Amino acid sequence: SSEPKSIEELRNYGINAKPAIKGPGSLNAGIDFVKTFTVFVMTTSQNIWKENKSYVWAQDKNGNFTNKPIDAWNHAKDAIRYGLYSKYGGKKKQKSKLVIY
Repeated sequence: SSEPKSIEELRNYGINAKPAIKGPGSLNAGIDFVKTFTVFVMTTSQNIWKENKSYVWAQDKNGNFTNKPIDAWNHAKDAIRYGLYSKYGGKKKQKSKLVIY
């Protein structure tokens, strides 16, 4: 989150929290950026697996899929996206891999 109150609360618990980089189009840009990585998810990361099964894209009135994901079942995926985008600024390193435990 980029909400200052939440960041301050996390810091009070000793967590080195930083604001997420957000802006117009950042959701799709972040999703595209994560796709540039080879992502390995451990079998014990059950929440990620549940989200992957439940993640869907919105549909228009004719039932055609849009390029906007539905804002549900995406908390862990959002955290991954925020972290990678914040760390690398949207610039992929060569042969990048991400392992999620």
